[in-house]
Amino acid sequence: MEEMRLDLIDKQLRLILAVKQGRSDKWCLQLWSRFIKARDGNQCVVCASDDRVQAHHIFRRALYPHGWFQPGNGITLCYECHERQHATFNRKPNLRLPVDAEGGDNLDDSFVYLDYLIESARAQGFDHDEFYYIDDHMLFFFIRLQECDHMRSFVGNEKYSRLQIAREVWRTSPPSMVAALVRANL
Repeated sequence: MEEMRLDLIDKQLRLILAVKQGRSDKWCLQLWSRFIKARDGNQCVVCASDDRVQAHHIFRRALYPHGWFQPGNGITLCYECHERQHATFNRKPNLRLPVDAEGGDNLDDSFVYLDYLIESARAQGFDHDEFYYIDDHMLFFFIRLQECDHMRSFVGNEKYSRLQIAREVWRTSPPSMVAALVRANL
């Protein structure tokens, strides 16, 4: 277990250093992918398959470029689970449309993936904020997008990991969405 943890720390440090040094996106993405797969035990976090595993961005670069290399924005999926995720839509979205209007950024899947990461971290005995880090910028982006200003007070609270806060933000429906559903069903 300790050997695996040291290997993860090494992979994580290589990624951080490459990003800070401004290495190419291709190189940083390769290091990010190696870290995500190693952290998840080189198996699909959804179905536990170890066949043709791939690192998947929970939130795509087109939606949130700042989070491209953040460890908390990645999950390991097998080829089949990854293909299923991208079957509906796998191109650059029209950012003038609401999130997931074209079927490529399923917010329910994002919540479920964050939940899988929390369970995976617990099962492996890993600290969320060490190997599943999401920075303040990304958390506040989520809070703004989901209209969950009440969640701002949780950021920095040692009782909750950043991964847990992100999951709760995505679990919470925006008030405007709830109001629209109520109006539509009157």
